[in-house]
Amino acid sequence: MDAEGRPTGAADGPDETDPRVSPLLAEDLTGLAPAYIAYAGFDPLRDEARAYAERLREAGVRVTERCHTGHIHPF
Repeated sequence: MDAEGRPTGAADGPDETDPRVSPLLAEDLTGLAPAYIAYAGFDPLRDEARAYAERLREAGVRVTERCHTGHIHPF
């Protein structure tokens, strides 16, 4: 654990700030493969999914984005 109580190693669990765990946090998304991003209309991760799709587009990655309105996260 670091000084703020966050995990620092595999034994402590994943580092949530690592872009391999949370790709939205990556500094550079250029060169990634085309992406299909789907999320539910009532999804707690909806905003993050939309932000990730936008970041990919800004990096020149082809993105297909689909919101399944009327559904909840585990649809």
